[in-house]
Amino acid sequence: MPITNNTLGYKISRDLGNITITKTGSKNISVQIFYKNTSNSFSKVTGILDVADIIVFKIPFQDGKYKIKITSTNPITEEFEYKEYIFSSFNKLLDSIIRNSQNFLCGCDCTNCNDNCNDTKGKSDLILKMISFYILNKEYYSFFFNTGLDCIEDSILKDINCVILGEAIGKEFDDTIYKNIIGYLYYIFYIGERSIYTCCTEQVDFKFNIDNILPCLEKNNLNFKCIESSILTNPNFYISDSNLTEL
Repeated sequence: MPITNNTLGYKISRDLGNITITKTGSKNISVQIFYKNTSNSFSKVTGILDVADIIVFKIPFQDGKYKIKITSTNPITEEFEYKEYIFSSFNKLLDSIIRNSQNFLCGCDCTNCNDNCNDTKGKSDLILKMISFYILNKEYYSFFFNTGLDCIEDSILKDINCVILGEAIGKEFDDTIYKNIIGYLYYIFYIGERSIYTCCTEQVDFKFNIDNILPCLEKNNLNFKCIESSILTNPNFYISDSNLTEL
């Protein structure tokens, strides 16, 4: 859903790949984008660009947080006002997570405590990426993460007991607990992205390859229907709408 400011005379919207700013009134509209270096420091990504009717920016290549400044100037009095929005883009990290998760969740077939898959580094690297993505987006994803946990608590307890038993007898544990944790994070990221990009949920489904991944989650006994229901029916659930936050 686009953000419309009738007073300043513009509309701003975001999809998976672009930010679009449309001039809606008679005032002159200009735009500038900044990269967030630290909590109080920004560097310029673009110069000041005038919006004749509409302007489209590709989401920046570099992962990170950004600020977009929209200035509205009265052409007669030259008085101006501006609004600033913060947004994040971690597309490169998320693309890597999606690719690695699909290979892992739909590949190696370890199903019980007697199985042994040795790609520990690959699994650890993937979880590291997922935790990093969560931390970098914690303000948004903490609700999704916490709300669905009841749906995997029992299976995690069973899996961790299996790990402890394996340690006691000197046996490496299998992939089951990895698949539970990775599958859970994958699915809450998917629901979260659909809630950001309400404009283009089909594109999100395609990006996450959800039709092919769901059978793998089901095979790994992840109760994704419970997770989805817990999140979407929670009274605190809200639609983010493009992840543009006014400063």
